[in-house]
Amino acid sequence: NGRIAFAAVSWASGCGDCDPSTTGWTAARGARPAAISYRASQPTFSPDGSRLAFAQSGDIYVARPDGSRRRALTRGFYQYDSEPAWSPRGDKLAFSRYGRGLFVVGTRGGTLRRLFSTNSETSDLAWAPSGAELAFAEYGLSGEDAVIRGVALDGTLRELGSGWHVSWSAAGWLAYERADGLFVAHPGSAAERRLVPFVQRPLDFVYDYVEPRIYSWSPEGERIAFARGGRIHVARAAGGTARPITSRGACCPQWSPDGRLVAFVRGRRILAVPARGGRSRLFTRVPGAGCPDCDEWVADLDWQARPSNR
Repeated sequence: NGRIAFAAVSWASGCGDCDPSTTGWTAARGARPAAISYRASQPTFSPDGSRLAFAQSGDIYVARPDGSRRRALTRGFYQYDSEPAWSPRGDKLAFSRYGRGLFVVGTRGGTLRRLFSTNSETSDLAWAPSGAELAFAEYGLSGEDAVIRGVALDGTLRELGSGWHVSWSAAGWLAYERADGLFVAHPGSAAERRLVPFVQRPLDFVYDYVEPRIYSWSPEGERIAFARGGRIHVARAAGGTARPITSRGACCPQWSPDGRLVAFVRGRRILAVPARGGRSRLFTRVPGAGCPDCDEWVADLDWQARPSNR
């Protein structure tokens, strides 16, 4: 297992008109985090762990795993790009362009190709394991749950359900959140299973682009780790009893690439616990924003597939 990338977010308390401040970080186990960049968010490693993509100030960048030698894949003054998502082979990046739809571009650069056109907000991009389809959430203006759609590389659309924080597992399961819980289903199936009922939407911050996801798929795609009641639990998507693997005060789980550990956030620390449960160990400490009157939290955890010397 290699580095963990994350975004540290701070927001001036009581300032409803202020934008959150984000800084992207990457850290090796036991080491102090290295800053990717101020205003960097949504860091995500390529499937082979050799590259890191992230969003910054409306553009999409690709860099080395430690955040160095970055280059812009998109750039423009009148657009806002976010939600970078690597294809399973690592040769493409999909992203959302606010008010314009979904686009895909080769990770070495090249011409942008629009997959889906809309004036609505799109987010939570998730590739199918085959790389032939992209799931995403499209938000309307009514305040209701977003529509989950799938778009093939030829532009063919289908509706997959409703919710947000969409994620496709390696085994073909689709997970998503709604106001009443965390659900799993097979795409195209009317049957869905509610893993976690919500009394209220957890960690419901004003700005959903820095809202922590409460769950993470295991590498083989049959198990899911999720936060409930301040503890991390693990359950099988197909059914069975969920097992708590941490004590309270934990959120934002992220599986290790080898499937043996689950990282999570507790306060200003990122820790790792065996997926079967056991003693949690410190992975790294989250740098503070230096703002005593700010609310601070961590989002967008991703764990590098393998160590890299690049």
